[in-house]
Amino acid sequence: TIAIMDTGVDWQHPDLIDSYRGNLGGGLFDHTGNWYYTAMPTVTVPFDPLGHGTHVAGTAAGQNGIGAAPGAKWIAVSIANEYGFIYESDVHAGFEWIMAPAGNPALAPDIVNNSWSGPGFATSFVEDIAALHAAGIIPVFAAGNNGPWEESIGSPASYTDTLAIGASDDADTLAWFSSRGPSPLTDEIKPWIVAPGTAILSSLPDGQYGYYNGTSMATPHAVGAMALLLSANPTLTRRQINDILAQTAVPITATQPNMDSGWGRLDAYAAVASQLNPATLSGIARGDGQPLPDVTVTITTPSGAELQFVTDENGRYQAKLQPGSYALAARPFGYAAWNAAGINLTAGQTTTQDIDLTRLPGGVVSGIVRDTATLEPLADAL
Repeated sequence: TIAIMDTGVDWQHPDLIDSYRGNLGGGLFDHTGNWYYTAMPTVTVPFDPLGHGTHVAGTAAGQNGIGAAPGAKWIAVSIANEYGFIYESDVHAGFEWIMAPAGNPALAPDIVNNSWSGPGFATSFVEDIAALHAAGIIPVFAAGNNGPWEESIGSPASYTDTLAIGASDDADTLAWFSSRGPSPLTDEIKPWIVAPGTAILSSLPDGQYGYYNGTSMATPHAVGAMALLLSANPTLTRRQINDILAQTAVPITATQPNMDSGWGRLDAYAAVASQLNPATLSGIARGDGQPLPDVTVTITTPSGAELQFVTDENGRYQAKLQPGSYALAARPFGYAAWNAAGINLTAGQTTTQDIDLTRLPGGVVSGIVRDTATLEPLADAL
């Protein structure tokens, strides 16, 4: 399920009504848990006075060729008033509702499309996004339309560990307006990838259609691709999805990644195809010849992203990955750091890489804890 956090959605649009999660079939509809208007919660039926959210929803999950993931379901949160103004309090309320629509965490979406942005230095929503990540919900953010200037990425796209989407144009180059990196907050590479964002045809209220430009239009392309990925492989984590998008992106500049287009232009087909015949990396972590449970294994992907897996009770780990060259590391307490590089994975095949750890010499540290003022020993100090 994709949540559209925007200006609302015209749920009755012919290209959106079938994919609306509140459509129960047979002419029955239930908007509870599928729609929320932060400025006026008593408005219980979806609407969109401005059209922006309807256009975004169509690109993400619309029917008849306008949507990237027409088989996905969508719900909507309106965080804008009727004039298009968005207040921090409404964004907080929207994120809170998404965590448990109608008070039910089981109704939470998989992905949240955020085709809006604020000043790049603003940190108002750091805790909200951390909470979404902790709940397994993937928020995706428009990079902003403040290009071509450096460090023009808006927030929350500018935050550490948020997925920022820039815009490409119909010539498969970077759209002139697409905000550039690095992040003004963290100096990280931003955006992560770009997606089509110029002259995008999609749905508008009252059954209409229109062409819009912006990273707002690019973001739902990426969100739709992510929904397709989860359909192909529901076990994918947020970090794994990010890495797949990077590895399968089409370069549109000489070097990748870069501060203009990140890893390149979205290739939804290649991203999904990578999950239909993935490579497998597995092995057993051992210490003193015995399997070790609860060892954190860090896998570094070809794009430099780090994925972490924990060994099970039998010391085993397993990861489904794209073909390519990977590095592996493990640093459990009490053992020497272990590293391996150049692990080449092939599509449809399993590569075994066991981890044989060397125990470090043990020792005892002892002493006395004293009060800094009196130098008297302190009992029960931690």
